[in-house]
Amino acid sequence: MNKKTISINDELLDSNGNFTIEMYCCPIFISHQFGVFLYNDNQLFTLNDGVPEIRSATLTFIEYEGQIYGITCRHVVKHLEKMNKVNQRSWQASLKDKNWYPPELQLHFYVPHKNFQIHLNSKFYNVPGDEFTKNYPDVAIARISSDFIQKIERSALCISSNIDPTNKQQNASGFCGLATGFPEQKRIKKKLNKMVSSLGVTIVNAYAPFDNFSDNQLTLFAELNEGSDVNSLSGMSGGPIIWSNEDSWGLAGIVKTGRDMNIATDAIEDSIFDGPVIWIDGERLTYEKIVSWIKSLPEDDEKIPDLSKMIVAPKNI
Repeated sequence: MNKKTISINDELLDSNGNFTIEMYCCPIFISHQFGVFLYNDNQLFTLNDGVPEIRSATLTFIEYEGQIYGITCRHVVKHLEKMNKVNQRSWQASLKDKNWYPPELQLHFYVPHKNFQIHLNSKFYNVPGDEFTKNYPDVAIARISSDFIQKIERSALCISSNIDPTNKQQNASGFCGLATGFPEQKRIKKKLNKMVSSLGVTIVNAYAPFDNFSDNQLTLFAELNEGSDVNSLSGMSGGPIIWSNEDSWGLAGIVKTGRDMNIATDAIEDSIFDGPVIWIDGERLTYEKIVSWIKSLPEDDEKIPDLSKMIVAPKNI
């Protein structure tokens, strides 16, 4: 890694030295209500660095004044909406009412957890931006039920005014960023028995100094001494970026895009780097922004039925 020092706060590690940020986020898959279990391997996995047919991203959980919220990227929600338009057209031929598109037929966000496909039955809202310039943060937010959090065994980051680092904290030795998420390239198939498998996901924690840290932009950058076992970071969009130094830590933002890590070793002769890199761009979240976005939410959400499913794995096989 490059010569800048980094310092991962002890509170971000468990007793074995493993990162604990996974508890504040989860993978979200765009699928129909049976999708994760019924799609074939060619749709769920990719052997190369391309993207699979069934897309996924990452959702970050925060808590403010006793209510839990989920935050992901605006472009993730936009892709779900785009896929639903395609899906609706495919159903129209068999529906008498061409405008009827009930939740049971729609694509939604789902979380594969153990032998369940848990439905994220929450309404996402794009956060407001500058109407004049049409410049909008790449952020969407939803209210999350405590029942959903319990089902997937996760927690939420408590948001308070001290999550924003002071100038002194930013200038402290080792000030750095930790980006967490679930890349599509790191999906795995887990055997429940000889005939039944479930979908698993592997978390990636990428840490590096901040190349840019402001109220409007986040960039993590570091040159690495050796290649990584994951190249494409597609799927990490929406994952938390934590700022850290030796004495404190807090939520800095969410992952927006991540460049391919092994770019300098992938037969690209014109790379300006000698080896692999961490290069992640994030959407900055501040206490003031988060509170204003929460207050912009409508008072009542659309009621969406819970379409969670369980895969039955016979024991006598």
